[in-house]
Amino acid sequence: MPEDVVEREFMGKGRSRIWTYLILMLLMVVVVIVVNVVWNDPSRATSGIKSFMGLPAWALALITFIIGAVLYWAGLKMETDWPEGI
Repeated sequence: MPEDVVEREFMGKGRSRIWTYLILMLLMVVVVIVVNVVWNDPSRATSGIKSFMGLPAWALALITFIIGAVLYWAGLKMETDWPEGI
Protein backbone atom coordinates (compact mmCIF):
# COMPACT_ATOMS: atom_id res chain seq x y z
CA MET A 1 0.00 0.00 0.00
CA PRO A 2 1.28 3.47 -0.74
CA GLU A 3 2.40 5.73 2.05
CA ASP A 4 0.05 8.42 3.26
CA VAL A 5 0.06 11.24 0.77
CA VAL A 6 0.19 14.59 2.48
CA GLU A 7 -1.67 17.27 0.65
CA ARG A 8 0.47 20.41 0.57
CA GLU A 9 -1.44 22.56 -1.91
CA PHE A 10 -3.31 24.34 0.89
CA MET A 11 -0.20 25.50 2.72
CA GLY A 12 0.38 28.61 0.71
CA LYS A 13 3.67 30.04 -0.43
CA GLY A 14 6.85 30.71 1.52
CA ARG A 15 5.86 34.34 2.04
CA SER A 16 2.85 33.38 4.18
CA ARG A 17 5.06 31.19 6.38
CA ILE A 18 7.51 34.05 6.81
CA TRP A 19 4.66 36.33 7.92
CA THR A 20 3.54 33.66 10.38
CA TYR A 21 6.95 33.44 11.95
CA LEU A 22 7.34 37.23 12.01
CA ILE A 23 4.01 37.62 13.81
CA LEU A 24 4.91 34.92 16.31
CA MET A 25 8.31 36.53 16.89
CA LEU A 26 6.71 39.93 17.46
CA LEU A 27 4.24 38.46 19.95
CA MET A 28 7.01 36.70 21.83
CA VAL A 29 9.08 39.91 22.04
CA VAL A 30 6.06 41.84 23.37
CA VAL A 31 5.39 39.15 25.98
CA VAL A 32 9.02 39.18 27.10
CA ILE A 33 9.02 42.98 27.43
CA VAL A 34 5.79 42.98 29.44
CA VAL A 35 7.04 40.22 31.75
CA ASN A 36 10.32 42.08 32.21
CA VAL A 37 8.55 45.33 33.17
CA VAL A 38 6.23 43.57 35.60
CA TRP A 39 9.04 41.52 37.13
CA ASN A 40 11.38 44.49 37.65
CA ASP A 41 8.84 47.05 38.86
CA PRO A 42 5.43 45.62 39.86
CA SER A 43 4.18 48.94 41.27
CA ARG A 44 4.87 50.69 37.95
CA ALA A 45 2.99 47.96 36.08
CA THR A 46 0.03 48.26 38.47
CA SER A 47 -0.11 52.04 38.10
CA GLY A 48 0.19 51.66 34.32
CA ILE A 49 -2.92 49.47 34.28
CA LYS A 50 -4.86 51.83 36.57
CA SER A 51 -4.39 54.79 34.25
CA PHE A 52 -3.51 54.00 30.65
CA MET A 53 -2.16 57.13 28.94
CA GLY A 54 -4.17 59.35 31.29
CA LEU A 55 -7.44 57.59 30.49
CA PRO A 56 -9.75 56.04 33.10
CA ALA A 57 -9.25 52.39 34.11
CA TRP A 58 -12.13 51.06 31.99
CA ALA A 59 -10.61 52.59 28.83
CA LEU A 60 -7.85 49.95 28.68
CA ALA A 61 -10.46 47.17 28.55
CA LEU A 62 -12.44 49.04 25.88
CA ILE A 63 -9.36 49.73 23.74
CA THR A 64 -8.25 46.10 24.05
CA PHE A 65 -11.73 44.88 23.06
CA ILE A 66 -11.88 47.18 20.02
CA ILE A 67 -8.42 46.11 18.83
CA GLY A 68 -9.33 42.44 19.33
CA ALA A 69 -12.63 42.83 17.49
CA VAL A 70 -10.94 44.54 14.53
CA LEU A 71 -8.25 41.83 14.36
CA TYR A 72 -10.92 39.12 14.56
CA TRP A 73 -12.93 40.77 11.78
CA ALA A 74 -9.81 41.12 9.62
CA GLY A 75 -8.98 37.47 10.25
CA LEU A 76 -12.41 36.44 9.03
CA LYS A 77 -11.88 38.38 5.80
CA MET A 78 -8.60 36.64 5.02
CA GLU A 79 -8.67 33.37 3.19
CA THR A 80 -5.60 31.54 4.40
CA ASP A 81 -4.96 27.96 5.35
CA TRP A 82 -1.48 28.34 6.80
CA PRO A 83 -2.32 27.17 10.35
CA GLU A 84 -2.92 23.64 9.06
CA GLY A 85 0.62 23.53 7.72
CA ILE A 86 2.29 24.21 11.05
